[in-house]
Amino acid sequence: MKIYRSSKSLIALLLALVLAIGTPVSILAEDTVTEESAPAEETQEESSQPEEAAQPEESAQPEESSQPEEAAQPEEAAQPEPIAAPAPEAPELSQPEAPAPELSAQPEEAAQPEEATQPETIAEPQEVAAQPEEATQPEPIEEPQEEATQPEVSAQPEEAQQPVAGAEPAQGIEPVQGAANPEMAPGSVEVGGLTTTIKAVPEDKRQNILERFSNSIPTLIAQNKSGTLIDESLIDAEKYSTAESGYDQLLCWAATASNMLWISGHAQHAVNPYTNAVFANEDEVFDYFRQTFTDQMGRVEAGLLYFLKGEYPGQGIDGASQLKDVNAGTGGLSAGGWDGDAIFQEKTNGSENDIFSIVGDMVDKTIGLGISFWDTAASRVAGGHAITLVGITEDKNETDFTKRYKGVIVADSDNTTASSAEHTDKPAEERAASAAAAPNIYTFYPLVWECIDNMHYWVMEGYSRSGIRAFIDELYWLSDYKEPKEEPAPENQETNDNKEDNNVNNDNNDTQESTQTDAQSNETQQEPVVMEEIDINALKELMIQNNMLVFSTTGTKYRKSLDSEYSLYVRRLDTALLNVYLDGVRLSADGTNFRIIRLPNGLFKIVLSKELLQKLKDGKYTLRLEFDGLDPIDSVIEVE
Repeated sequence: MKIYRSSKSLIALLLALVLAIGTPVSILAEDTVTEESAPAEETQEESSQPEEAAQPEESAQPEESSQPEEAAQPEEAAQPEPIAAPAPEAPELSQPEAPAPELSAQPEEAAQPEEATQPETIAEPQEVAAQPEEATQPEPIEEPQEEATQPEVSAQPEEAQQPVAGAEPAQGIEPVQGAANPEMAPGSVEVGGLTTTIKAVPEDKRQNILERFSNSIPTLIAQNKSGTLIDESLIDAEKYSTAESGYDQLLCWAATASNMLWISGHAQHAVNPYTNAVFANEDEVFDYFRQTFTDQMGRVEAGLLYFLKGEYPGQGIDGASQLKDVNAGTGGLSAGGWDGDAIFQEKTNGSENDIFSIVGDMVDKTIGLGISFWDTAASRVAGGHAITLVGITEDKNETDFTKRYKGVIVADSDNTTASSAEHTDKPAEERAASAAAAPNIYTFYPLVWECIDNMHYWVMEGYSRSGIRAFIDELYWLSDYKEPKEEPAPENQETNDNKEDNNVNNDNNDTQESTQTDAQSNETQQEPVVMEEIDINALKELMIQNNMLVFSTTGTKYRKSLDSEYSLYVRRLDTALLNVYLDGVRLSADGTNFRIIRLPNGLFKIVLSKELLQKLKDGKYTLRLEFDGLDPIDSVIEVE
């Protein structure tokens, strides 16, 4: 209970107490007033907080006498004292609020120091391993990579124009001599005992790009991380979307072919049939493929062959991208500076197969890679993808090739797509423009020589999500463009022509006799080499007309006593083949159970080994071929 009295009443009360009780009480009262009244004057305005007033009541309890309520009265005057104690705490509560605006006002700047630690502007993507969330459509690469690399564009927009701070203007940069396309000639630089060679960088940016990569690569290798670099001068044809089907979702093979055609210099010497002008960049080349082919799977070298020679072996192959108009004549655009076919290197497995020896210094060839995704938990191939190889890091002092190569630099059509929607209503022209405007990115991936499915492959660390290993199993290369050479006319041409006219009869007679003799000799001494058991072109037409997906020359029969192997022709892409099963048991692709033979007309042949078949008991077996994005094919084999 609280009692409030006037000051005169208080004085009268105190005098009465002194007279009644004596000196000891007056000393006690004086101490009480001295301790509690002083702070009361300083904090009178805060006496309105009644909750703190309960604390002084305990000190007043010894004064209980005949007037307990009046004895407690001085304590009411001292009520503010406990309030004064928390008063210094008020600034402590407000102090944390002071920096709060700094954190809230610049939430993104707090993360910027992490980017600042990479002076080479190579941003380490967050969870790059999630790139191919889907085996053939690594969409998850898109969002993490964009977030990781966006600050690089805004933080250092001009850095691509100049070398890394502190670097010598041309220290360690060694342009490779003799390049067929000088504008995209490779260059190399050595840092920390590792040599990095990069192609597909314009000459005026070559030094800077090389330094930015090479200065960061040793750290990326040590940490087993990937790293990306954004620069609009890089060659990187991008898809519009990896989610929307029907436009370019499955055209990674065409995007890779587009990069290769531009890097090699062929596209710069070809006229776009849709614009009647020379191709302007790799994005326009990719749009040429979009307009020419359906949005389905394909093979990189098939796209190259059509662009350069007008031949497309994928036509009529089930599940493969098809020409939208077979009579349009949109292929065969080579200007004549091509001295060979697009070369396909078959499966890259094998402990003795140094696939990167083909790459060399990349001085006269442009490289594409086919990668597959191995599901470690399920022990099966989960999909595939095509990318462009633009650089390689190696230890040139290492003689063991399994330890020589440390990483690859690639361009990927799937990492910065313009749209993630499953469907958009934008016209094709707008989609193409959006895709062309996407950031151009090169990504470095450390390499590991690893055993997968009983074979060794180069695995790209950090490419796939957890539990998926991305390994290189195919390599394509295209010879770079070379100016056609005109053969000089022979001297004294007229005289030589006259001489040829005078001797033409004798020459013809001699040639005919010689040809007949050689032909007879060949017939008696050499047997004709038969590449296939049947006419594969006729077989392809037969399979198309009858809608056949597989065909065997021996039907369904395998006779142990007569047949060495069992072959099955398949009218699908071999690159889409994921796994092979016999009665539900997956067969390893290490060559002991079967092998794949790619045929030039688009078919492929799977050959089951004698070792496998001879172990089988007599009876019927189901051979299942599992494909990426297509229904499996089941066929019966009767072993007897």
